[in-house]
Amino acid sequence: MAKIKKAKATKPVEATEQPKTGSYSLQLAVNDKNYTSDGNTLEEALGNIKIEPTRGVLKIYTKGILKVKKGDKEVERLLFIRQMSRLFGEASKLGKEVAMVKTTRLFKALFEDNRK
Repeated sequence: MAKIKKAKATKPVEATEQPKTGSYSLQLAVNDKNYTSDGNTLEEALGNIKIEPTRGVLKIYTKGILKVKKGDKEVERLLFIRQMSRLFGEASKLGKEVAMVKTTRLFKALFEDNRK
């Protein structure tokens, strides 16, 4: 006789919650689609963005606009095809890590820049 497992009750999460002050909020605009993500670190927030494959193949053919917001400061940058495919495409694990490090260094330097 098989045992019946009870389903655990899940707690509903409100979508209107604002991210914490130390967290990053990302918005990636590719063609007509927008992807959003949040994370405590920039690497975590970038890793949370998942782009759906078209026709079963995940290949990046276009540029994207990446907006990063931390606290009250927002930085917007254009990501070219090579950066996009390395960050979100079917690249090797090492290639993704290198692209992630370069992108996070860029945005961290822009957040520390006080010239604006």
